[in-house]
Amino acid sequence: MWFSPDESYLQKGVNALEQVIAWIVSLITSVAPIGRKQYIPEAIESIEESEARYNSIAFDAMSVAYDPQEKPLFSGSRGRARTVMVILAASTYESSFRKDVDLGIGKLSKGDGGKSWCLNQINLGKSDAEGNTPNRIIVNIGGGYKFTTKSDEGWSGTDLVQDRQKCFYAALAVIRSSFAATANLPLEDRLKVYASGSLDRGEEASHRRMGLAMRWMATRSPNFRDSEVLQWIEAQQGPEEQPKGIDLELPIAKVAEPPVTKGTGVYMTVPMLPAFVGLAL
Repeated sequence: MWFSPDESYLQKGVNALEQVIAWIVSLITSVAPIGRKQYIPEAIESIEESEARYNSIAFDAMSVAYDPQEKPLFSGSRGRARTVMVILAASTYESSFRKDVDLGIGKLSKGDGGKSWCLNQINLGKSDAEGNTPNRIIVNIGGGYKFTTKSDEGWSGTDLVQDRQKCFYAALAVIRSSFAATANLPLEDRLKVYASGSLDRGEEASHRRMGLAMRWMATRSPNFRDSEVLQWIEAQQGPEEQPKGIDLELPIAKVAEPPVTKGTGVYMTVPMLPAFVGLAL
Protein backbone atom coordinates (compact mmCIF):
# COMPACT_ATOMS: atom_id res chain seq x y z
CA MET A 1 0.00 0.00 0.00
CA TRP A 2 1.58 3.28 -1.08
CA PHE A 3 -1.00 5.42 0.72
CA SER A 4 -0.30 5.90 4.41
CA PRO A 5 -3.10 7.57 6.42
CA ASP A 6 -1.88 9.86 9.15
CA GLU A 7 -3.15 12.79 11.22
CA SER A 8 -2.89 15.21 8.28
CA TYR A 9 -5.07 12.84 6.27
CA LEU A 10 -7.70 12.88 8.97
CA GLN A 11 -7.60 16.67 9.10
CA LYS A 12 -7.34 17.43 5.38
CA GLY A 13 -7.32 14.39 3.13
CA VAL A 14 -10.66 12.90 4.09
CA ASN A 15 -12.48 16.20 3.85
CA ALA A 16 -10.89 16.90 0.47
CA LEU A 17 -11.49 13.44 -0.93
CA GLU A 18 -15.05 13.49 0.40
CA GLN A 19 -15.72 16.20 -2.17
CA VAL A 20 -14.69 13.83 -4.92
CA ILE A 21 -16.64 10.90 -3.49
CA ALA A 22 -19.78 13.01 -3.00
CA TRP A 23 -19.57 14.34 -6.55
CA ILE A 24 -19.26 10.84 -8.04
CA VAL A 25 -22.11 9.56 -5.86
CA SER A 26 -24.24 12.43 -7.22
CA LEU A 27 -23.62 11.14 -10.75
CA ILE A 28 -24.71 7.65 -9.79
CA THR A 29 -27.83 8.73 -7.90
CA SER A 30 -28.91 10.94 -10.80
CA VAL A 31 -29.56 7.79 -12.83
CA ALA A 32 -29.94 5.10 -10.15
CA PRO A 33 -31.64 6.73 -7.14
CA ILE A 34 -31.19 5.24 -3.71
CA GLY A 35 -34.37 3.50 -2.62
CA ARG A 36 -35.54 2.71 -6.15
CA LYS A 37 -37.85 -0.27 -6.50
CA GLN A 38 -36.12 -3.52 -7.41
CA TYR A 39 -37.91 -6.65 -8.58
CA ILE A 40 -34.93 -8.99 -8.85
CA PRO A 41 -34.48 -10.57 -5.41
CA GLU A 42 -30.67 -10.41 -5.50
CA ALA A 43 -30.81 -6.70 -6.42
CA ILE A 44 -32.88 -5.70 -3.39
CA GLU A 45 -31.01 -3.77 -0.69
CA SER A 46 -31.76 -1.34 2.11
CA ILE A 47 -31.15 2.38 1.81
CA GLU A 48 -28.20 2.03 4.17
CA GLU A 49 -26.73 -0.76 2.04
CA SER A 50 -27.18 1.32 -1.12
CA GLU A 51 -25.49 4.32 0.45
CA ALA A 52 -22.49 2.28 1.55
CA ARG A 53 -22.22 0.50 -1.80
CA TYR A 54 -22.53 3.72 -3.81
CA ASN A 55 -19.81 5.31 -1.69
CA SER A 56 -17.65 2.27 -2.38
CA ILE A 57 -18.33 2.43 -6.13
CA ALA A 58 -17.48 6.13 -6.15
CA PHE A 59 -14.28 5.49 -4.26
CA ASP A 60 -13.20 2.78 -6.71
CA ALA A 61 -14.02 4.95 -9.72
CA MET A 62 -11.96 7.77 -8.23
CA SER A 63 -9.08 5.41 -7.44
CA VAL A 64 -8.87 4.29 -11.06
CA ALA A 65 -9.48 7.56 -12.91
CA TYR A 66 -7.14 9.53 -10.62
CA ASP A 67 -4.44 6.86 -10.53
CA PRO A 68 -1.29 8.82 -11.52
CA GLN A 69 -0.28 5.91 -13.77
CA GLU A 70 -3.52 6.12 -15.73
CA LYS A 71 -3.93 8.40 -18.72
CA PRO A 72 -7.21 10.31 -18.79
CA LEU A 73 -9.40 10.06 -21.86
CA PHE A 74 -9.47 13.84 -22.20
CA SER A 75 -7.01 16.69 -21.89
CA GLY A 76 -7.69 19.77 -19.83
CA SER A 77 -7.95 20.63 -16.16
CA ARG A 78 -10.81 18.18 -15.59
CA GLY A 79 -9.87 15.44 -18.04
CA ARG A 80 -9.85 12.81 -15.29
CA ALA A 81 -13.24 13.98 -14.03
CA ARG A 82 -14.60 13.59 -17.56
CA THR A 83 -13.00 10.14 -17.66
CA VAL A 84 -14.98 9.19 -14.54
CA MET A 85 -18.14 10.32 -16.30
CA VAL A 86 -17.51 8.12 -19.34
CA ILE A 87 -16.72 5.05 -17.21
CA LEU A 88 -19.88 5.51 -15.14
CA ALA A 89 -22.07 6.36 -18.14
CA ALA A 90 -21.03 3.00 -19.57
CA SER A 91 -21.75 1.36 -16.20
CA THR A 92 -25.20 2.93 -16.19
CA TYR A 93 -26.27 1.24 -19.40
CA GLU A 94 -24.43 -2.00 -18.72
CA SER A 95 -25.67 -2.65 -15.18
CA SER A 96 -27.67 0.30 -13.83
CA PHE A 97 -25.43 -0.11 -10.74
CA ARG A 98 -27.59 -3.01 -9.57
CA LYS A 99 -26.44 -4.84 -6.47
CA ASP A 100 -26.66 -8.29 -8.05
CA VAL A 101 -24.52 -7.26 -11.03
CA ASP A 102 -22.05 -5.43 -8.82
CA LEU A 103 -21.60 -8.42 -6.50
CA GLY A 104 -22.05 -11.11 -9.16
CA ILE A 105 -24.92 -12.85 -7.39
CA GLY A 106 -27.93 -14.47 -9.01
CA LYS A 107 -28.56 -15.77 -12.50
CA LEU A 108 -29.32 -12.30 -13.90
CA SER A 109 -26.08 -10.71 -12.71
CA LYS A 110 -24.18 -11.57 -15.89
CA GLY A 111 -25.27 -10.39 -19.32
CA ASP A 112 -24.82 -11.95 -22.75
CA GLY A 113 -26.05 -15.32 -21.55
CA GLY A 114 -23.81 -15.38 -18.48
CA LYS A 115 -20.66 -14.24 -20.29
CA SER A 116 -20.33 -10.60 -19.20
CA TRP A 117 -19.08 -9.56 -15.78
CA CYS A 118 -19.11 -6.69 -13.25
CA LEU A 119 -20.66 -3.25 -13.45
CA ASN A 120 -19.23 -2.64 -16.92
CA GLN A 121 -20.15 -6.10 -18.24
CA ILE A 122 -16.79 -7.17 -19.62
CA ASN A 123 -17.34 -10.23 -21.82
CA LEU A 124 -14.97 -13.01 -20.73
CA GLY A 125 -17.27 -16.00 -21.15
CA LYS A 126 -19.11 -18.29 -18.76
CA SER A 127 -17.28 -19.48 -15.68
CA ASP A 128 -16.64 -23.05 -14.68
CA ALA A 129 -17.44 -24.56 -11.29
CA GLU A 130 -14.33 -22.95 -9.79
CA GLY A 131 -15.26 -19.50 -11.10
CA ASN A 132 -12.68 -19.42 -13.88
CA THR A 133 -13.66 -17.89 -17.21
CA PRO A 134 -12.35 -19.22 -20.54
CA ASN A 135 -10.96 -15.78 -21.36
CA ARG A 136 -9.05 -13.41 -19.12
CA ILE A 137 -8.12 -9.79 -19.66
CA ILE A 138 -4.59 -8.45 -19.28
CA VAL A 139 -4.67 -4.72 -18.59
CA ASN A 140 -1.72 -2.43 -19.10
CA ILE A 141 -2.63 0.34 -16.68
CA GLY A 142 -2.37 3.61 -18.55
CA GLY A 143 -2.41 1.79 -21.87
CA GLY A 144 -4.21 -0.99 -23.67
CA TYR A 145 -5.29 -4.55 -22.99
CA LYS A 146 -5.41 -7.98 -24.53
CA PHE A 147 -7.26 -11.21 -23.93
CA THR A 148 -5.64 -14.49 -22.98
CA THR A 149 -6.77 -18.03 -22.31
CA LYS A 150 -3.85 -18.72 -19.97
CA SER A 151 -5.16 -19.35 -16.49
CA ASP A 152 -2.14 -17.79 -14.77
CA GLU A 153 -2.29 -14.46 -16.60
CA GLY A 154 -4.60 -11.48 -16.38
CA TRP A 155 -7.97 -11.25 -14.65
CA SER A 156 -10.96 -13.56 -14.89
CA GLY A 157 -14.58 -12.46 -14.73
CA THR A 158 -14.63 -13.49 -11.09
CA ASP A 159 -11.63 -11.24 -10.43
CA LEU A 160 -13.50 -8.28 -11.90
CA VAL A 161 -16.45 -8.88 -9.59
CA GLN A 162 -14.39 -9.52 -6.48
CA ASP A 163 -12.26 -6.40 -7.02
CA ARG A 164 -14.30 -3.55 -8.48
CA GLN A 165 -11.21 -1.49 -9.24
CA LYS A 166 -10.11 -4.25 -11.62
CA CYS A 167 -13.50 -3.93 -13.29
CA PHE A 168 -12.97 -0.20 -13.79
CA TYR A 169 -9.35 -0.61 -14.90
CA ALA A 170 -10.47 -3.15 -17.49
CA ALA A 171 -13.38 -0.97 -18.61
CA LEU A 172 -11.13 2.07 -18.98
CA ALA A 173 -8.62 0.10 -21.05
CA VAL A 174 -11.38 -1.10 -23.39
CA ILE A 175 -12.91 2.38 -23.54
CA ARG A 176 -9.49 3.85 -24.37
CA SER A 177 -9.08 1.36 -27.22
CA SER A 178 -12.55 2.24 -28.48
CA PHE A 179 -11.68 5.94 -28.37
CA ALA A 180 -8.48 5.26 -30.34
CA ALA A 181 -10.31 3.24 -32.98
CA THR A 182 -12.93 5.97 -33.42
CA ALA A 183 -10.61 8.97 -33.14
CA ASN A 184 -11.95 10.55 -36.34
CA LEU A 185 -15.60 10.19 -35.36
CA PRO A 186 -17.80 12.58 -33.35
CA LEU A 187 -17.60 12.25 -29.57
CA GLU A 188 -20.97 10.52 -29.37
CA ASP A 189 -19.62 7.67 -31.54
CA ARG A 190 -16.48 7.00 -29.53
CA LEU A 191 -17.93 4.00 -27.65
CA LYS A 192 -19.03 2.06 -30.74
CA VAL A 193 -16.29 -0.53 -30.33
CA TYR A 194 -16.79 -0.74 -26.57
CA ALA A 195 -20.51 -1.36 -27.01
CA SER A 196 -20.41 -3.72 -29.98
CA GLY A 197 -16.84 -4.83 -30.64
CA SER A 198 -17.00 -3.36 -34.14
CA LEU A 199 -16.58 -0.08 -35.97
CA ASP A 200 -19.54 -1.04 -38.12
CA ARG A 201 -22.04 -1.45 -35.27
CA GLY A 202 -22.86 0.01 -31.88
CA GLU A 203 -23.82 3.52 -32.97
CA GLU A 204 -27.07 3.66 -31.01
CA ALA A 205 -25.50 2.14 -27.89
CA SER A 206 -22.58 4.56 -28.09
CA HIS A 207 -24.92 7.51 -28.46
CA ARG A 208 -26.80 6.52 -25.31
CA ARG A 209 -23.65 6.06 -23.23
CA MET A 210 -21.74 9.05 -24.53
CA GLY A 211 -24.91 11.12 -24.53
CA LEU A 212 -25.24 10.62 -20.79
CA ALA A 213 -21.55 11.34 -20.24
CA MET A 214 -21.79 14.53 -22.31
CA ARG A 215 -24.86 15.70 -20.39
CA TRP A 216 -23.00 15.13 -17.15
CA MET A 217 -20.04 17.10 -18.54
CA ALA A 218 -22.38 19.98 -19.36
CA THR A 219 -24.36 20.00 -16.11
CA ARG A 220 -22.38 18.20 -13.37
CA SER A 221 -18.75 19.20 -13.82
CA PRO A 222 -16.99 19.33 -10.41
CA ASN A 223 -15.63 22.54 -8.94
CA PHE A 224 -12.22 20.97 -8.25
CA ARG A 225 -9.50 20.39 -10.83
CA ASP A 226 -7.66 17.14 -11.51
CA SER A 227 -4.43 18.66 -10.24
CA GLU A 228 -6.02 19.34 -6.86
CA VAL A 229 -7.21 15.76 -6.47
CA LEU A 230 -3.81 14.41 -7.47
CA GLN A 231 -2.16 16.74 -4.94
CA TRP A 232 -4.51 15.55 -2.19
CA ILE A 233 -3.52 11.98 -2.99
CA GLU A 234 0.18 12.66 -3.52
CA ALA A 235 0.42 14.42 -0.17
CA GLN A 236 -0.38 11.12 1.51
CA GLN A 237 2.08 8.99 -0.45
CA GLY A 238 4.52 6.98 1.64
CA PRO A 239 8.11 8.21 1.08
CA GLU A 240 9.62 4.78 0.45
CA GLU A 241 6.87 3.16 -1.56
CA GLN A 242 6.17 3.56 -5.26
CA PRO A 243 2.55 3.87 -6.35
CA LYS A 244 1.00 0.78 -7.90
CA GLY A 245 -2.50 2.05 -8.35
CA ILE A 246 -4.31 3.94 -5.64
CA ASP A 247 -4.88 2.16 -2.34
CA LEU A 248 -6.71 4.48 0.02
CA GLU A 249 -8.83 4.20 3.08
CA LEU A 250 -12.42 4.82 2.08
CA PRO A 251 -13.76 8.21 3.22
CA ILE A 252 -17.51 7.98 3.62
CA ALA A 253 -19.32 10.89 2.07
CA LYS A 254 -22.82 11.78 3.12
CA VAL A 255 -25.29 10.80 0.42
CA ALA A 256 -27.84 13.39 -0.57
CA GLU A 257 -30.24 13.18 -3.47
CA PRO A 258 -29.05 15.68 -6.10
CA PRO A 259 -31.57 17.60 -8.17
CA VAL A 260 -32.46 15.79 -11.39
CA THR A 261 -31.52 17.79 -14.45
CA LYS A 262 -34.64 18.54 -16.46
CA GLY A 263 -34.88 17.74 -20.12
CA THR A 264 -31.85 15.47 -20.36
CA GLY A 265 -33.78 12.37 -21.29
CA VAL A 266 -31.94 10.27 -18.69
CA TYR A 267 -34.13 7.51 -17.30
CA MET A 268 -34.02 7.07 -13.57
CA THR A 269 -33.80 3.30 -13.93
CA VAL A 270 -31.80 1.99 -16.86
CA PRO A 271 -32.11 -1.66 -17.91
CA MET A 272 -29.01 -3.81 -18.23
CA LEU A 273 -27.89 -3.89 -21.84
CA PRO A 274 -25.46 -6.15 -23.70
CA ALA A 275 -21.76 -5.34 -23.40
CA PHE A 276 -19.07 -5.32 -26.03
CA VAL A 277 -18.30 -8.64 -27.71
CA GLY A 278 -14.64 -8.67 -26.83
CA LEU A 279 -12.72 -7.30 -29.81
CA ALA A 280 -9.36 -5.81 -28.84
CA LEU A 281 -7.99 -3.20 -31.17
